This record gives sequence, C-alpha cells and structure tokens, in this order.
Amino acid sequence: MRIARFTQVLLIVTLVACREEGRGPGGDGPPPAQVGISTAAPGSDDEGTLDRLIDSLRLLPGRFELLPENRWTFIGSSTLFVEFVPFADSAVVRLVDCLDAPGEGNAIADGRRVPIGVLCSWALRHVASFESGEEDEVNGTWPGSVEPTATRPQLEAAGRAWRLVVEQHRYRLN
Repeated sequence: MRIARFTQVLLIVTLVACREEGRGPGGDGPPPAQVGISTAAPGSDDEGTLDRLIDSLRLLPGRFELLPENRWTFIGSSTLFVEFVPFADSAVVRLVDCLDAPGEGNAIADGRRVPIGVLCSWALRHVASFESGEEDEVNGTWPGSVEPTATRPQLEAAGRAWRLVVEQHRYRLN
C-alpha cells in the first residue's frame, strides 16, 4: 500500500515538474494537459472530489431567470460550475449520471427549488457540449437539453440522451 502511494506521489511530482518545464513526461511535446490525457490514477481522489462537488451543487444558492430573449441565466456564483472543468471526461460521466438523480437543490426557478439534475446540467454545460442533429431530436428538440423548469420525465429523457452521446463519445470538451 505504501509503495503504491509513493509511486502515485512520484508520478504526480514528475508530471508537475514536466508541466513547469513546458514539456511532457517523455521530454518533448506539450504537457499532458494539452494533449487531453487524464493523469488521474484509477481509484484516485478524483471520484471523491467529484462526489463532493455534486453534493455542493445541492447546496448552491441562486436562482434561474428567463431573459427576454427566451434564454435562462443563473443568478448567483458560477464558480462551483467551473470547478468541474479540470476533471474533463470524468466530470462529464458523473454529471450525466446526475441528470436524473432524485432530489432538489437550493437554487430556485419560477418560485420552486430546482431538481439536482438541473444543476448537474448547468455544470455539464461548462465542461462539455454536444451539437445534436436531426437524428438526435424528438419532436424537433434534443431531449438532452435541460431547462431549469424540467420535470422528472424530462430529466430522465435527458439522462438517456446524454448517456448515448457519452457512450459514442460524440461530445466536445469545452
């Protein structure tokens, strides 16, 4: 156990040193963060951190308001949404799983607390995007698009739509 932890720490120190020198661990090329390779070890703290971030979404105060151009905006601190970005693909998977999770958050839309899935969707927008085509649409809209006023069935449909996108790796990291 100590040797595995030591190896993990050594790997992290090496990667940090390589990033500071502006090159990858092989001595040339861009640092790992620029080539899209996850440096997180399996079973690392990323899972626990993502769990804590999702739990924090539930407590996030704020409100969603519909703007005159028929677009929703979040009034409150967006810092928490941005904290998911460094986790890249891992965050996408966890946030997609959260889309149809039960429970509500503290944020409000139309005078009601929003489902946690709405907050996960809002965070997901900061991490990844997906351009749907006609084949992805149901009645002219893509079910993976979540409004702050989404109902439980809409959130379940969003979860199914996004899971297919993730399975086919058809999204783009922002």
